[in-house]
Amino acid sequence: LQHAHKAVTLTQEQNALALHTLAVAHAAAGQFEEAAMVAERALEAAQVGEPSLVPHIQAALQQYRKRAN
Repeated sequence: LQHAHKAVTLTQEQNALALHTLAVAHAAAGQFEEAAMVAERALEAAQVGEPSLVPHIQAALQQYRKRAN
């Protein structure tokens, strides 16, 4: 989580891949609500700058939401 947070900070929370990585790290730590929130930000960033990531982030986001409930 620490390294993923740093990557997000260094990219000014604008890089979809860094945000997605942070979401994955939260999920791996069992923090699914936080993972979903970060994945939503990653999805927004991907739609603007990295559309090829959109399907991957959407699929992950669905899983995080299921696990958070």
